[in-house]
Amino acid sequence: MTTKTPTSTVSERDRRLAEVKNGIPKKARQIAADELGALYNAAKSEYEALYAASRPEPKVGQVRVIVKGKGEGKSGKIVWVGKTKWGNRVAIATSDERLPNGRYRDVVYVRPAWAKTVDAARDARLAELNKILSNYDRKAMEPIYHRELLRLYREAAAAWNVTEAALFKRTIEVMEEEIARLKEYDSRLCENHWACDGPAYGQVERQSEGINREINDLSEIVALLKGETA
Repeated sequence: MTTKTPTSTVSERDRRLAEVKNGIPKKARQIAADELGALYNAAKSEYEALYAASRPEPKVGQVRVIVKGKGEGKSGKIVWVGKTKWGNRVAIATSDERLPNGRYRDVVYVRPAWAKTVDAARDARLAELNKILSNYDRKAMEPIYHRELLRLYREAAAAWNVTEAALFKRTIEVMEEEIARLKEYDSRLCENHWACDGPAYGQVERQSEGINREINDLSEIVALLKGETA
């Protein structure tokens, strides 16, 4: 007589399997995206405020550094503010030398936005913030994603009353089985796709790219967990 496994046990097993394969990675990625997004928004707001502060309304006597155009890198004081046929400009005297008529000898005319006030600490912070904003991508999300993956898997182990090592080992097995299945499927999918006509060929290519992205995501989790169990 064959003993049937209780339906509730099968359902719980399947639920845990789905959580390990899909639920936890999805939660971890969403948390990482939200955290990185909050970091980006905070950095953007601070950057915009500091940038605006570095370029206040120009006034005669202010010391500015030319950051673009003719005279880039030079500094001096504003000796004139006004409008020319090319638009608003500021005249910056880059030395104190005067002509016989009393005018400054070395003057550069630049757009107001191309000359900023001098503040080393502020400019250093702007550079830091610019680096954060420039690196807002999947690579920047990895450390947060990995941290949350491990935290959520550990929380699951505690909730399911299994050891962390046992859950990590089983998760690696599940992921590697799924990777093998996806690779086999992709191999069959691409075996004869060269013979497809235009639209079908493109559809197979896109499907294969999606499968390989999934394989890479699973492989990332396997590498992370193996690193923890080594």
